[in-house]
Amino acid sequence: MWLKLGPQGRKTKFFATNKTYRQMTRVKGKRRYYKLSKVYVIAKLNLHAGAPIDPRTTRALKWSDRYFDNNAPKSKPGTKLKRQMARQMKQLRNYAKMARHYRGGGCTT
Repeated sequence: MWLKLGPQGRKTKFFATNKTYRQMTRVKGKRRYYKLSKVYVIAKLNLHAGAPIDPRTTRALKWSDRYFDNNAPKSKPGTKLKRQMARQMKQLRNYAKMARHYRGGGCTT
């Protein structure tokens, strides 16, 4: 599954950070960037493991791709962006829960 995230698998650099995809699943902090990145990576792993995906989750992943492409961890989102991030995180967490039931224990947050 990890190799589908990039050429170095779990060691692939995560967008504009100096951390790997694997490190992003373990990062702790209050910044919304890190909270979103954790559920994003888990959702991608579940997707690559074969969990079915619905259109809302597909949109949440695409939105997150654009966000990570255009923002760094130190970015301070405005109120509107914070609300959008919260919606994406909620959708990706729901996907993780569904994937866990589908696969009998998929990746979760």
